[in-house]
Amino acid sequence: MERLLVTTAIEETWGNNDDHLIFLGEWGRDYNRKNIWNKRSHNVLPYHWTDREKFANDHSYLEQLHEKILDSLSILLNQIHDLDNPKSYWRIVVGRWLLTYIPILWDKWECLRFAENFCEYDKIISLRISRKDCIPSDYTEFTDFFHSHLWNNHIYAKIIDFHKNSKHEYKETKLKIKRSFQVFSKKRKIISFLEKILLKLPVREKVLFSTSYFDILSLIRLSIKLRQIPLLHTEFDEILRSRKLEVINLNLSSKRNESLNMKCDNNFEKFVCKNLLNQLPMLILEGFSSLLIKTKKIKTDANLIFSANNHMCNLFFQTWIAEKINKGARFISSSHGGGIPDRYSMFKHEELISYKKTTWHIPCFDNHVQLTPNKISKKYRKVGFGNYLLLIGFEFSLYSNRCQSGPGSSLYFEEYNKNLKFCRLLNNEPFKMLKIKPHKHNVISGWNTYKRYIDDISAEKISSEKILSHAIHSSKLIVCTYPQTSFLESMLSGVPTILLYLEKYWETDPVFDDLIECLKNAKIIFSDTKMAAKHVNTIWNNPIEWWNSEKVLTAREIFQKKCGKHNPNWLKEWSLFFKNEI
Repeated sequence: MERLLVTTAIEETWGNNDDHLIFLGEWGRDYNRKNIWNKRSHNVLPYHWTDREKFANDHSYLEQLHEKILDSLSILLNQIHDLDNPKSYWRIVVGRWLLTYIPILWDKWECLRFAENFCEYDKIISLRISRKDCIPSDYTEFTDFFHSHLWNNHIYAKIIDFHKNSKHEYKETKLKIKRSFQVFSKKRKIISFLEKILLKLPVREKVLFSTSYFDILSLIRLSIKLRQIPLLHTEFDEILRSRKLEVINLNLSSKRNESLNMKCDNNFEKFVCKNLLNQLPMLILEGFSSLLIKTKKIKTDANLIFSANNHMCNLFFQTWIAEKINKGARFISSSHGGGIPDRYSMFKHEELISYKKTTWHIPCFDNHVQLTPNKISKKYRKVGFGNYLLLIGFEFSLYSNRCQSGPGSSLYFEEYNKNLKFCRLLNNEPFKMLKIKPHKHNVISGWNTYKRYIDDISAEKISSEKILSHAIHSSKLIVCTYPQTSFLESMLSGVPTILLYLEKYWETDPVFDDLIECLKNAKIIFSDTKMAAKHVNTIWNNPIEWWNSEKVLTAREIFQKKCGKHNPNWLKEWSLFFKNEI
């Protein structure tokens, strides 16, 4: 019997049936394949970011390294494309990919380092995958890649080879990483057709809205206030899709064989410099010239650009706004989520690329402007309360990406077990009315949370509501399990709400420490599962009485003021903001 170090859930790398498996993390134990790995002799190694002091130190290091690499990468990309753009330009184009890619490498580097230090093994098996198949075309495809076992197997193999590990073996495979392409709905095609007609009208566009997070009716009303034609600018998605289809058929640039020219302080940095160009999205290297040409096709005279999402994931839009800013335009980004802000998230990326950033919470940086949340501006309506006890779940993906607050990767099990324990501590009456809504991310995360709840509790406890707001308004009492958007939506809905979360992993911005203490005193926030269940059992017969008590009302008002103020005349508020900027 041999001891195999297992990097992913790919069973082809698990050796013989009598070999002992040492899983690097919980991501290796696919719940759908429980009948396979449960029969094997195995153990799972501890996760390095369970230590939150290490996590904080790692975040500080990676943030500094991100800037150091961006300096060197900006110079190199200018040389490759014969440009002379500032670092701020390349931060917009490549910064989001870089702030995700570097922490991914670090997480895997540390997982393997821990394995070397704390366990003994005889062999590691990796699959040999085509080099080109492992290079994403853009950031969206990169997101699909880092959720896949094959891509993670490839990255682990690269790190192991860098260390010249003699225990490493390769196995041939016909498996390929699946590339996905956006499919536009019939509704989207109709909108695109109408927009092409509207763009021919001689009306000046003052503010360009792209993925603004306003619903269509709200965007129309806001555009009328600004005296411009309402447009979604669907061409950003359409052009990106056509460029992606084109670039995957191109030959790889010889530049991918080069190392990034940067002074390295340790072996990890040497590894990053050696491999970074090999993973750079194709549209930033082989296809960038075609993106630049297409930026000139966007018809608008707007010098003010607003986005809540495309500046984070649409590489064509990122390139276009980088070009526009170079020519004097101003870019305003928007929060795409709310609640109590994380302390650790994206290395202040949005603040650094934006002229201003509209936020749902009180300002934490000089360029923050707090406005009524654009994403949920229409959801503040009085409705009758329902009968259910709603548990709103949350989860990160199997493999860690970004260095962010929250129970990421293998820490998922503490999150799940906390929720399971809470359900089992409920009295008969609230448990009878319990409905669980696992996080929508469950579809791609790979943790199979729906099936886990069905197996551990029952299928009838899973909420049948597909839309979260519908589930919220059919509830008598809500239990949120993370301090972000769903918690804000629940608090603002008027339905009695509590937060039960793993406080040690959800590091929040220190600006909100007093608020958290206030909400704890009002028994809205809990980090102790037993205390949360006891509170729910106590107030279940009449949660409104507790919810409308003086202490709780005061805490709710403070929360709304700091995390999601709602101006009933939000349309005037937003239109005045844009008019002042224009």
